[in-house]
Amino acid sequence: MPHAVWQGPLRAAQAPDPRAPRRYRRGIWLQIYLPLIGGALLAGAALAGIVTAVGGGSTSVWADVSLLLLTAPCLVAGLLALALFGGLALGLNRVIVAAPPYFHQVQDFVGLVSRRVRQGADVLASPVMKVRSISSAVRSFRGRGVP
Repeated sequence: MPHAVWQGPLRAAQAPDPRAPRRYRRGIWLQIYLPLIGGALLAGAALAGIVTAVGGGSTSVWADVSLLLLTAPCLVAGLLALALFGGLALGLNRVIVAAPPYFHQVQDFVGLVSRRVRQGADVLASPVMKVRSISSAVRSFRGRGVP
């Protein structure tokens, strides 16, 4: 298959390869299903060999084997969950260690925004406060009856 070569921006896209889905399915079969089935057959053969080597087919032996087969997936799932939670704890620890400088920057920025908002509000309110103060003084001066 030839490698891709830049052919300019106005070139039409080529049609997809019709064999691609077939190759994809074959790759999935070879890389996932075949090893999984082979491992299961190998584990089953090993288990059967152990059981026959121990002493045949008594009910107690098969009960023990069945119990092992039933608990093994639960143990694997438990180990995966433990690894997942351990990874989450490690990641959270790294975030907690790395976060304080960023939280300090955010706190400083919020303080700056708060000061600027307060200054802007004071600038907008000061003319109104001055007018009301003068108005109140004039009313107070008229109400006293000072000549």
